[in-house]
Amino acid sequence: MERQPKPRKEEPKTAETTERKSLQMAAEGIASEGESSAGVLAAALKEFREIIGSVKQELISQMTELLDSIQGSIDTLNMSVSSMQGRITTAEQRISDVEDTVSGNERRNNIRLIGLSEGAEGRDTVEFFKTWLPSVLEKENFGAPIIIERAHHVPAVRIPGKAPRPILIRLLRFQDRESILRIAREKAPISVDGKRVSFFPDFSSEVMNRRRGMIPALKALKEKNVNCHVIYPARICILTEDGGTRFCHTSDEALKFLLTLGRSGFFLH
Repeated sequence: MERQPKPRKEEPKTAETTERKSLQMAAEGIASEGESSAGVLAAALKEFREIIGSVKQELISQMTELLDSIQGSIDTLNMSVSSMQGRITTAEQRISDVEDTVSGNERRNNIRLIGLSEGAEGRDTVEFFKTWLPSVLEKENFGAPIIIERAHHVPAVRIPGKAPRPILIRLLRFQDRESILRIAREKAPISVDGKRVSFFPDFSSEVMNRRRGMIPALKALKEKNVNCHVIYPARICILTEDGGTRFCHTSDEALKFLLTLGRSGFFLH
């Protein structure tokens, strides 16, 4: 006959056992609630990250649009400034040309004579040049007597042993001034008492400096056989193959044109 297992004796319930079970149940409840809270928190964090990402993208898009708009405004402003600078430069050049024209009109009948010995003109300078000019440039080259309004040395301190001071001769007729300059060019060089004398238009010092600044470019163009010359006040006039003209207001502009030779239709002679 098999022996039956003895029934397990239940431990007597004590206050300590009850408290332990209560704590265990409470811990299990807290753990369950913690797991549930962690899931809720993770979901909330995920949603928060998505919101942050969306806001970030929207801000980036808005900032990009704003920067593009600002850059466009800056580009437009730069173009406006460049246009205004170009207009100002053009206006300044026109004002300068007008001033030169006014000054040129005041000097248009004048001739500047260089190289004549000091004192050669005597006491009456006007009377001296009335006979001296036809004598040096040959009287038959003039259709009528030359009328001189005034003649005098350029105001400057006379220094013995130095070059004689230039003489300004103002003629009544512009045609006489042009005839004298033309004949002087044709007869150059002209010598008086063994010394060379030269005839020039009477330009202001500013115009003279600008014309001197054109000399290197003018020389370079002529070396390439470009048909060109300097016109008043200080521009290089270039003749084109079709009979037109091109004007260079600065030496740099003329030299840049020189680089285009062989690729353009400008006239070489």
